[in-house]
Amino acid sequence: MRGSKGVLMLLAVLVAFSVASTALADVLVIVPQEVTLPPGGHVKFHVQLFNNQHMPQRVQEQVEWSVEPEWLGKISDDGFFIAGERPGKGEVIARLTILNRVYKATAKVKVGPGVVDMARGMELIIKPAQAALLPGEQLQFTARIVFAGNVQPMPPVLINWAVRPDSLGKITQSGLFEAGNVRGQGLVIAYVEFMGERLVGKAHIVVGMKAASAIAGTVLDEDLGGAIAGATVTAQRIGEIRWYRRVQTDQDGNYMLGDLLPGYYVIRAKAKGFIAEFYQDVRKFSEATPVQVAEKDTVRGIDFHLNHGGVITGTVVSEADSMPIARAHVFAVLKLNPKVKYHAVTNDSGKYAIEGLPTGSYLVGADAEGYTMEFYDDAHSLMEATLVQVQEGNETSGIDFALSVRSAISGRVISQKDSTAIPGAVVVARPLNMPNAVALFRTRTDSSGRYVLQVPPGNYIVRAEADSFNAEFYDDVYDPALATPVAVQENAHTSGIDFALAPMSVVRGTVTDEADQSPIANAWVWAFPEIPDREPVKTRTNSDGTYELNRLAPGIYFLKAAAKGYNPEFYEEAARLADATPVQIGYDQVLENVNFTLTKAASISGTVLADDGSPVVRAVVIAKMVDSHFARKALTDENGAYTIEGLKEGTYIVKAMAEGFYPEFYDNAQNREDATPVAVAASQQVTGIDFSLTPAPDNQGAITGIVRNEKDEAPIAGAFVMALPVGGGKPSFAVTNAEGRYKITGLATGKYFVAAWAEGYVGEFYDDARNWRRATPVAVVSPNVTHGIHFDLKPKHVGPYVIQGRILARNGQPLAYVLVFAVSKHGQVIGFGLSDENGYYTIAGMPAGHFKIFATAPGWMQNNDGDPSTQDSLAVDLSSGQDTYQADITMDVDFMTDVSEGVGALPSEFALHQNYPNPFNPETAIRFEIPVAGKVTLKIYNALGQEVITLVNASREPGKYAVTWNGRDRAGNRVPSGIYFYQLKVQDGSRVLFRQVRKMTLMK
Repeated sequence: MRGSKGVLMLLAVLVAFSVASTALADVLVIVPQEVTLPPGGHVKFHVQLFNNQHMPQRVQEQVEWSVEPEWLGKISDDGFFIAGERPGKGEVIARLTILNRVYKATAKVKVGPGVVDMARGMELIIKPAQAALLPGEQLQFTARIVFAGNVQPMPPVLINWAVRPDSLGKITQSGLFEAGNVRGQGLVIAYVEFMGERLVGKAHIVVGMKAASAIAGTVLDEDLGGAIAGATVTAQRIGEIRWYRRVQTDQDGNYMLGDLLPGYYVIRAKAKGFIAEFYQDVRKFSEATPVQVAEKDTVRGIDFHLNHGGVITGTVVSEADSMPIARAHVFAVLKLNPKVKYHAVTNDSGKYAIEGLPTGSYLVGADAEGYTMEFYDDAHSLMEATLVQVQEGNETSGIDFALSVRSAISGRVISQKDSTAIPGAVVVARPLNMPNAVALFRTRTDSSGRYVLQVPPGNYIVRAEADSFNAEFYDDVYDPALATPVAVQENAHTSGIDFALAPMSVVRGTVTDEADQSPIANAWVWAFPEIPDREPVKTRTNSDGTYELNRLAPGIYFLKAAAKGYNPEFYEEAARLADATPVQIGYDQVLENVNFTLTKAASISGTVLADDGSPVVRAVVIAKMVDSHFARKALTDENGAYTIEGLKEGTYIVKAMAEGFYPEFYDNAQNREDATPVAVAASQQVTGIDFSLTPAPDNQGAITGIVRNEKDEAPIAGAFVMALPVGGGKPSFAVTNAEGRYKITGLATGKYFVAAWAEGYVGEFYDDARNWRRATPVAVVSPNVTHGIHFDLKPKHVGPYVIQGRILARNGQPLAYVLVFAVSKHGQVIGFGLSDENGYYTIAGMPAGHFKIFATAPGWMQNNDGDPSTQDSLAVDLSSGQDTYQADITMDVDFMTDVSEGVGALPSEFALHQNYPNPFNPETAIRFEIPVAGKVTLKIYNALGQEVITLVNASREPGKYAVTWNGRDRAGNRVPSGIYFYQLKVQDGSRVLFRQVRKMTLMK
């Protein structure tokens, strides 16, 4: 390449977005930024650190490479990525650590053509995928669902839009984005619920500058002259604001990289058979010259003159039988600089070609699964290797390898049904003498279904598994106890360990209306396995009411059907799981006529309006059956209308909640006791249950934030958020809107435990805590608003079982708003419930298995055995179609609770407040304030002056504190009713700074 303009010095300071357009700190840059590969394809990633002057830095530290998810492919220590056989998408991640500071760069990788998520067969695409806007500017985003690689018109589904971070702007639910005044970068996110899947699409946005600049030039053949058509030219922006463009040259070798943000760019050109170059005339990333682009400017003359590279070719075969080795990895290391490596992968004939090599002497090596790595010529170390001379423009052929065999298992995986190869199948091996161990060795089959699994010598149990096929142990058995052990000898392949996998079974049937036998389209049908840790299989009915559940492994299943406006039903005609008929599934089996007839469900509908008559959009309306766990909810639409469907016959209390409004019970009641019950008969459509909400004042303290899906960061509409004062008190609530936002208003100065939960998700305390003791209290200074209290909730598992119970205090008092978790034997939270005003909770949608139930609420500890010195859990087994209805949990006051709630300015004087409540039973909260640090003693005495218990005896910093006493003495025994005294003493060494005594009454 010959630089025609030299280093471009256009503007000292970019006019727009001067802060964000220049890197404020060193930044790691990776190229290419995005890549799509066929299964088994490969690409070399390059990474370089640039300083805050946009210049490359020479570093000695080693870059660490990784792939997420791991099954997407593998990557070498210098960034050479080899894609796996399974279609999918993910990231290649480069990390560089210098003096304990970690720099990170990521590149997007997609493996496979068209749709890459084969499990769903569809994905959500946002257009435009990348955009840059000025503050206040608007842009319309659209979303489309892609089926099998083809863009289809969006079906009539609700699209929810969100912006991350929300400070970048706002977006309407029609996809119209308006940029805010905060400059930076982030995402526009669209998500839909479609055909039982949550589809998420993301677009990269930058606020603060326009993408109206360009870089143009020509790519020529320096050796022979003339243009290089089809060369790839990329531009990667340097700095915290990411921007990437890629184009190909035309027939005349010309290119135009348009829609660029102002800033500095690394420009790279490459073409097949040529040596790739950075601007200007350099081949090393560390020597790249950044190109500066001003706002609305086109920088021309960024030309490249590429040299024909040298080529090393040869074959890789097995030394044992001279058979070609497919997908062997061959690499060439430049002798003068061992950090410079070039790579290739052999084809099915064992042939390879390492292209684009500069002139020089190379050490060439080859390795493959199940074979010993070798350098040319038949050398096993670098010192013994024969150098391979390469001249640019020439081919050095005959660099062949015959690799010696290492201990391994090899074979082929095919379909039992039609004998076709199964690419991407997983083959795992477990040592025979380790029956309880996980599979220690694994690999995947290639495009022809063949595999080589390298293992140490020994005896193994080998298993093969693949999507839509039943897993199988060698030889043709499904039970590991019956598997034929595979013996592996030293430096030998145990070949012929083949698998013919049977396709998974299929269940077919129809879902119809019981009243008129009409087909029900888009009904859900689930198959819940009676095997722990196995996911359910689900599908939707077609327009004629037919369905097909495929990918069913052998086992016992409970089948369930549900549809909008109908009561759900288990097979056969069972309203409850306990009455359901289990279905036994075998191998490669087709079960026909597994039919469902659903009955119409009742509903409640109405409108939610503000007191001025305007509709309240996305308000949450909840209908809870009286004296029952059963509840359903719905969100209002743009007209404030709602319909709660799927209701059973009974009497309901209906409540409406919305951000910025006081909650209301029907009919115009402020509390549950005054609510008008709504009676619902079977299949009845109750209408006119309307609400008129009163706006809440905005002049008190508040907590705001966003509730999102932990899996994809999409907002969760209709999630509940609760703020509970530290030390006890009445909780305050809010509900999220369509963007996942909430605002809890009317809060006094103090500290609060904040919790969030939503249907289909596992609730938690802030910040990412599932136990209140590990929660981070949130400070509020009224009338200010505490922002940024966000939650990322984990989607819960899905199953047919229900756990129900009641949360009670030791004296039988029901406890409300207690978070209840179901935890698997592996320690994973599987289910979640929340106790209501009467202490009842429900954990629905549980899979089969053994679980422990944990309950947590500020100031309380779970205690089922009556021993106040211990905390325990409740064991529950779910199997054989039997729900659990009496999973009751007893809790004791945690009398050792001691949480600082000081916020804002420190207390100016000592204070010991009257306990609350008083009289009390069984617990009470004692609050005190200390303006200076000191040793704090808080003791309880009876009417005779005898010490009952010491609640606090420790040093404390200045602040406000709350301590809860549960009415027990130091031995854990409950004390009798009567008058008690509590004394606070604060000391500085032997000097008493403060002492005060107050009286309280325990009344049983």
